Amino acid sequence: MNIGFVPDSGAASGVYGPTRGDERFGDIRVSGFNFATDTYAAAVDENVRSVGTWAGDVFFNTGVSWNSLNDIQAVALHELGHVLGLDHSNDPNSPMFTHGPSNALTLTANDIAQLQAIHGARPADPNEGNHGNNTIDRATPIKGSDDDLTVASGFSGDQVWIQFGDLLNASDVDIFEIKTNLNYSGPMAFEVRSSGLSLSRLTGTVTDRNGNILGTASMTGTQGGTLRVDLATTTPGAKYYLRVSVANDPLWAQGDYSVTIASPTKLNTSGTAIASWTQAAHRWYYDSDRAKYGFSWQTLPVDDDGPEEDDGNSDDDPINAAPMNLVHDATDQVVYRVVSSLSTLNDVDHFRLEAPKTLNGRSELTITFESLTTSGVVPSLFVLDGNGQVIPFETRVKGFGQTQVIVSNVSSEQNFTIRVDRSSVAPQYQTGSFTLTATFAAPTNAPEALLSGLLNSTTNILEREWYVARPQLFALSLLGQTNGNVDGTVWVTIFNAQRRMVAGLVAPLNDLRSAPGLFLDAGQYYLQVSASVGGAALPTISVTLKTERPSQPVGPLLGNKKVQPMFLCPGSNTEYCYPNTTTPTTTPHKVGPPPATPLPKPSTAQGASATDWFWGNSILPTNPTNNLDVNADNFISAIDALVVINQLNSRGNGLLLSPQEFRSYVDTNSNGYVEAMDVLIVINYLNRQNL
Repeated sequence: MNIGFVPDSGAASGVYGPTRGDERFGDIRVSGFNFATDTYAAAVDENVRSVGTWAGDVFFNTGVSWNSLNDIQAVALHELGHVLGLDHSNDPNSPMFTHGPSNALTLTANDIAQLQAIHGARPADPNEGNHGNNTIDRATPIKGSDDDLTVASGFSGDQVWIQFGDLLNASDVDIFEIKTNLNYSGPMAFEVRSSGLSLSRLTGTVTDRNGNILGTASMTGTQGGTLRVDLATTTPGAKYYLRVSVANDPLWAQGDYSVTIASPTKLNTSGTAIASWTQAAHRWYYDSDRAKYGFSWQTLPVDDDGPEEDDGNSDDDPINAAPMNLVHDATDQVVYRVVSSLSTLNDVDHFRLEAPKTLNGRSELTITFESLTTSGVVPSLFVLDGNGQVIPFETRVKGFGQTQVIVSNVSSEQNFTIRVDRSSVAPQYQTGSFTLTATFAAPTNAPEALLSGLLNSTTNILEREWYVARPQLFALSLLGQTNGNVDGTVWVTIFNAQRRMVAGLVAPLNDLRSAPGLFLDAGQYYLQVSASVGGAALPTISVTLKTERPSQPVGPLLGNKKVQPMFLCPGSNTEYCYPNTTTPTTTPHKVGPPPATPLPKPSTAQGASATDWFWGNSILPTNPTNNLDVNADNFISAIDALVVINQLNSRGNGLLLSPQEFRSYVDTNSNGYVEAMDVLIVINYLNRQNL
């Protein structure tokens, strides 16, 4: 695991995008919300895929009056533990202690053992081979990728070659060999970068074959860095060696880095683009066999289909399924991963893997498909056994670029083949790059059922009160099933206590859809489920709304607060007494009866394709990325004002009621209504830009 600092675009928390490796921000984002509770912070396990880009995020309560920097550090360390998969601890010496204030700022031996059980030992990088690469005789050659036709002739000043490495500890040394072309005597630059990849602080030294030092440089700072050594001239056909080692502090030794070989002029003119490409490639470095051989900038695309496609798409046949790469082997989980793409409309990918010989309770296989681009490929997944027969599985996530299925009761050394095919969707969703991850671990808890029931021609609305005792992140999934091939939609709308819509989710009939995460403050809410089949009478539709709560548990509690969680039982800090119930519970949310007063009646939903609802299935009145971008085209223009004006002309001022109104984000001021003020805000912005 590598922790590094990367830029953040400022996009809203939970915005659509890849769960890992999103180029707009880091995998672990730190943000603030006014929780208005006794909780100082919350976090989401980085391994949770049901909430999209929320995974790995830490949220601080902006309403807290911090007593000291130690309190902030204690909370940050506690929440980072949750991000990495740790639960609360009963040991008061642990930062993960669950009961009240804690001055523990150092992990205990048990904390470390649990982290190692989850994440395993740090492996040596592929450059090490069986004997390491810490001497000139065992140096790792840098020569670009096989796609680069200049590999055999050596460096000639035109190429940009990239290799990744990793310092395992403070005593580790990596040495790389670069050969020049027989006809080249020009300059050559050696760049080593840990910035954006890890926190390692390194020294790079360039020598000749005899070990004579030709140049050296070191990194400084605590957020990773970049070092560079330039040679003004080189000897034709000579070999040069780059030695990478820890700089002046062993604390900052461990971590990934990249090595770039180019001409000084190329690094000066294209350095930013090269660094950006390198960081994008690094996000799947450990998941690709190509890591052993290096990369050539602008020769190998970052989303290259990978080695399994080198033989002319042979993996289209399950008999020739490509092996998935083992990327993680620990006590608690074994993980395989591959990066690939559906490159043509006829492309099909097959991948094979085998369950561990010793399961140790790891009897559940979780397969996660993730598109690497927003509005990218929409897949069909199938899991086959060793005989090519389809294995039953449960779909838990389907939407916002993610598809996750669960295979239960896995047997030791059981063989699996995963088939990735395009869905029957529009051509623009049939190709694209993706990651496929397969995890063997202990069985997980099934999502909770929030609401279930039947819709039909006489009962076309289901409504329930919903009580949330503590601020929580909910991952929602919705399924409406009916007999026959019926074209229609089912949707849920969530209202707050003031009966203003805060969010929702829509799905095509007979197809599960998921939303990437909804963060709710403590309070009373309302759930409303309805359906439409294009204006015709509703058939009988069985509706199920489920949730996962990946931000639980939350904490720690560091001191007295004026505002307490809602719905606490008298005299208790752990049990909740919700309205309309006489039984206390420790569960921090509960669905109640139908509201005494009906909610605003939804209007008839417009039909939509399954693909549309795969990428745009969240009902949000306000654009989470930019509240003024009404039509979500990434620009703010007069069209955005016109969309709101058209909405007002068609139905007037008032509450936002139905899914078709959220194909555009017309509520620019986020107050739950569409009104003239929503237009004025856009117009005022445009007027300021023209000054």
